[in-house]
Amino acid sequence: MLKEFPDSADKNVGRPLRPDERSLINALLANRYHKGNLEDELATRRVADMEDGGMGSIRFVALTQEKRSLGKTLGQAEYVDETAHW
Repeated sequence: MLKEFPDSADKNVGRPLRPDERSLINALLANRYHKGNLEDELATRRVADMEDGGMGSIRFVALTQEKRSLGKTLGQAEYVDETAHW
């Protein structure tokens, strides 16, 4: 069962992407999709927060009972956490 979200009428369908999440996904997929098509698609998608110890991971929630399958990597990035104290 998914967590309950205040901006979702039904806790089983997740929540819409936040603006910062949408921006990150747009940046990761910019070379694979036309910007207008991607933005339209992301506007209709729902996500659920994952329990990851506060890292902010999300997963996309299927709005149908269609079986999910692993496809391919669509995008990836690396970054340096300048706030880390190693």
